Amino acid sequence: MVTKNKVKGFTIVELLIVIVIIGILAAITVVSFSGITAKANTASEQSAANAVISKALVYKASVGQYPIKIGTLTGLATTDPAYLSGVTNSTSLTAPASPYNTVQYLICASKTGNVAASTYATDISSDSGVSFVSTTTVTGIIAKYWDFTTGAANQTSIYDGQIATANGVNVGCVASAY
Repeated sequence: MVTKNKVKGFTIVELLIVIVIIGILAAITVVSFSGITAKANTASEQSAANAVISKALVYKASVGQYPIKIGTLTGLATTDPAYLSGVTNSTSLTAPASPYNTVQYLICASKTGNVAASTYATDISSDSGVSFVSTTTVTGIIAKYWDFTTGAANQTSIYDGQIATANGVNVGCVASAY
């Protein structure tokens, strides 16, 4: 009696199909992970901006005016309710590197007459902001953060107070460089 030994195993076609399916699943996972990472980075940036606004409002409640720079908040005693830590200020908002806690802090102020935004920038850079604060009224603040979910072109703002010209009051906003 002759018996045939049957060879067991997978054909090359079956193996290729399995490899293709694994590749598709891996691609889906990578794309999903990228979206989740972008949302997490945006949430971290938004949290930093919210912290800046919250601490600036606490500062305004106790001192009577908005801080003209983030350094005012980070320089307070750690026991002060307006103390801010863990946030980096940027004069120009671009996609930040990790850690994602970069905020662009802008102060908005009014001056008498029709004043261009470049004038505000000059006033802020001169005398460490002294002439800006002494000749203007700070009317509001803006904390901008990078939105990773929409790409490099999108910036989102969180603000408090008057940040635009309204009711005959000329308001300009400039980035606080310090």
